[in-house]
Amino acid sequence: MKSSLKRGIYEFHFEVTGNCNLNCVYCYNSDCKDPKYREKELSIEEIKSLIKETKKYGTKLYTVSGGEPFMREDFFEIIKQMAGCSVSILTNGKVLTKDLIKELKKYPQIKEFKLSWDGFDSHNKLRIGSNWKDVEKTIVELKKNGYKVVINTIVLDVNQKDIYKLYHKIKKLEVDRWRVDMPFIFGRYIKNIKKYAPPDPKYFTEIFKKIIQEENKNGNKMILEIFNLYKSQFKPSNTVVFDTNTHPCEYKRELLSMKPNGDIIFCPSLNFAMANYRIDGSLSGAFKKERKHSFYNIKTSDLKDCVNCRYLKICGGGCRANAIYEFNDYCGKDSTACATFPEWEKTILPILKKSHKEYFKKLINYNGKNPIKSY
Repeated sequence: MKSSLKRGIYEFHFEVTGNCNLNCVYCYNSDCKDPKYREKELSIEEIKSLIKETKKYGTKLYTVSGGEPFMREDFFEIIKQMAGCSVSILTNGKVLTKDLIKELKKYPQIKEFKLSWDGFDSHNKLRIGSNWKDVEKTIVELKKNGYKVVINTIVLDVNQKDIYKLYHKIKKLEVDRWRVDMPFIFGRYIKNIKKYAPPDPKYFTEIFKKIIQEENKNGNKMILEIFNLYKSQFKPSNTVVFDTNTHPCEYKRELLSMKPNGDIIFCPSLNFAMANYRIDGSLSGAFKKERKHSFYNIKTSDLKDCVNCRYLKICGGGCRANAIYEFNDYCGKDSTACATFPEWEKTILPILKKSHKEYFKKLINYNGKNPIKSY
C-alpha cells in the first residue's frame, strides 16, 4: 500500500532530553525520565550531524523540548547549531530566571517560548513541582524581552472550572497564542486517568463557546486553538479535509519528531519508534525504514469504526495515540474525539462565522453514523 504522505521536514520537533524537574500527572513522556533511558540519549556530536542533515531537507523551524530542555548541560551548543532558522522552546519555565533570559538573547534564532499553564491551584496539583504564580512571572519577563509566548493548557475534570478565569488572565498578559488540548493517554497518565479523568465534553464545549464569543467580539487579538475543534486563524487552504484515502495524521506530513535517543516517531504523542537516527546511520536511512512501517501506510479507510462516521472529513478518526491506549490498535477509534465532536456540532459550529459554518456543514456526512461514545 502506497502512503499518501511525502517526507519533507519543514519543522523538527526534537526532544533533546528525557530529564525533567517536574512530575506532571498526565506526562506522556515519563518513561524517558528513567536514568537507564537517558544513558542512550544522542551525544552533542550526533546532534550536530543531525541538525546539519535536517537543514539539507529544508527545515526552517525547530521546536526544542524534553523532558525539560534546559536540563541538558549542552543546551546552548544545540541551539547554536540552529542558527539561521527559527527556534521555539517548549519549557515548563521553572529555570527561566532573569539572568538566563538575558543569556538567551545572545541567540537571535530563538523566537518563541511555549509554556504550560493549567489553571491555579489545580495547576499546582497537576504539574507537580510547578507553581502557577511562577509561570505568570516568567511570562511577564519573556514578554518584556520581546519574545512570543504560547501557553499550552491541558484540560481535565479537575481544572475545567479554572479555564474561563485562566483565559482572562492570559489575555491580560498579552499572550500571543493559547493552545488548549486534552491529555494523551500515554505514559504517566495511564495510571492516573481514574483520579484525573478527561473533562466533561458538554462542559468543555460550553465554556469554550463563551470564550470564542468573547474573542470574536474583541477582535481575536490572541491566536486560539482548541483541541481539534477550533482555530481562530482557520482558513480552508490550511485545513486538511480527510477522505478514505487520506492518512489519519496527514497534517503531520512535514513534521519530523524525534526522541532523545534518536527514535523517529510520527508525532510527540505516538510513543513507538518507526526508525532510529543512530541505528539507521542517517536521516535518509531512517526515512527508508520509516516508509516500510505499517503505521506510515495506513489510511482512514482502515479505521473501521470511523469510515462511515458523520465527522470523518473533519476529524480524520481523532488521535491514534488514544486509539492505541484504549484498543491496543492504531486503527481503533479515539473515544475522546467521539465524545467531543457531537458537542462541537451542537455548541461551537453555530457560533462560527457564516462562511466557516457553511464550510464545515458541507463536510458533515448527514447520512453517516454518529460516533459511539465509550465514556
